[in-house]
Amino acid sequence: MVNFVTYSHYQIALANPTTTFGVIFAVLLGLIGITVRKTENRFFDVRTTTSLRGAAVLFLLFGHLSIHCLEQKMWFNFGGYWAVIIFLFISGHGLYQRYQLSSTSLGFWTKRLSKLYIPLWITLALFIALDYSLIGLSHSPAEIALNFMGFHQTDLFVRVNAAAWFVGYAMALYAIFWTASRMPYSEHVKVFVVCLFCFF
Repeated sequence: MVNFVTYSHYQIALANPTTTFGVIFAVLLGLIGITVRKTENRFFDVRTTTSLRGAAVLFLLFGHLSIHCLEQKMWFNFGGYWAVIIFLFISGHGLYQRYQLSSTSLGFWTKRLSKLYIPLWITLALFIALDYSLIGLSHSPAEIALNFMGFHQTDLFVRVNAAAWFVGYAMALYAIFWTASRMPYSEHVKVFVVCLFCFF
């Protein structure tokens, strides 16, 4: 029987990881350059934010690969952090452009929940099945239930999918935005409240 090998059992040793990553990154950038289409320049329109999301995905993939799969540590370890910053900035910009911190309706939550939780449930189901079939790891019903609700705390239980921490964090930020939008204050006060609570 052949055991399934994960990054927790074996990490790749590269003689020159910076060069390897640089070549891969250059190839990807070249492919992006080939497929780029010239459009009308508009500040932070949908095409621009979509392109930034694509760049953030690349940073995320390289960052996770560098941290978890390689023996050597390199400068691309910070790729994941930059990806999160880009995603949060784009999400905040999109929310403000759409709602302008005016009083949001329940439709705000319907759209946010469906975008976050449907992909979360699909990936969690895959992780649970693959954990059990490939490495013999099973999860308790309580852990699965909490993970499906979006709670992913390392100190309380082993997470089914560690990367899903972002769901709970995003929900907290959405709650701050929604609460501030319903406050009977001026736009400047609402922006201050959002910025204040986002840093705590």
